Amino acid sequence: MSGSHVTLLDNGGNALLVSGDGGFQFSIGIASGSTYAVTVGTQPIGETCSVNSGSGTISANVGGVSVTCSTTTYTVGGNVAALPSGGSVVLKNNGADPLTATATGAFTFSNAVAYGAGYSVTTYAPGESCTVTNGSGTASANVANVSVSCAAGTESVLWSFGGTGDGQLPYTGLVMDSAGNLYGTTYNGGAHSSGTVFKIN
Repeated sequence: MSGSHVTLLDNGGNALLVSGDGGFQFSIGIASGSTYAVTVGTQPIGETCSVNSGSGTISANVGGVSVTCSTTTYTVGGNVAALPSGGSVVLKNNGADPLTATATGAFTFSNAVAYGAGYSVTTYAPGESCTVTNGSGTASANVANVSVSCAAGTESVLWSFGGTGDGQLPYTGLVMDSAGNLYGTTYNGGAHSSGTVFKIN
C-alpha cells in the first residue's frame, strides 16, 4: 500500500524500517555460530506481513529471508433483530454476496472487505418493511454492529389493469432484474388481445 512501511526485528531488536519492495539488511551483524530470528515488529496500516525463512544459525551472510505483505481484509456482519413470523429477508453487501436470514440472530457475509474499502448493507424482503442501522461505512476492522429489523409491511394497489391496452388477468409471479425492476405478463389484453408484458420499477 502506498505510503506504508513495515518494521522488522532481528532477535527482538535491531529495528529496521522497510518502506518498499527490494532487498533489506540489518545494520548490526551477528557473530558466526549465533542464532538469528527475523520477525515483524510493526505491521503496515491496512496490510498483514509474514516472514519466510527468517530464523537459523549464522555460518555465513544470510540473504534468503523474505517478507510477504498482503492487504488486510475484514468481515462484515451484525444481527437480525426482528422478523415477522414466518418471514425472511435477503441481505446484500455492496449489491452482492446475498445472504438469506429466516430467523433473528447473528449473520456474517461470506466475502470479506479490504481495508479502506466501503461496505453498504441493503435488504430485500417482499411484503415486509425493513430498517438497516449501521449499514454502511469504511472497513478498518471487522464489522459486527449492522442491525436489521423487519416488520410486516402494508399493501397498496400499484395498478389496476384495464384489460385492453395494458392487459388483463396478470399471471401470478414476477421476474426481477439486477436493478430491482419487476416484470410480468398478462393473459389477455394488449393490441391483439394476446396479453402484454409489463414492468414495475
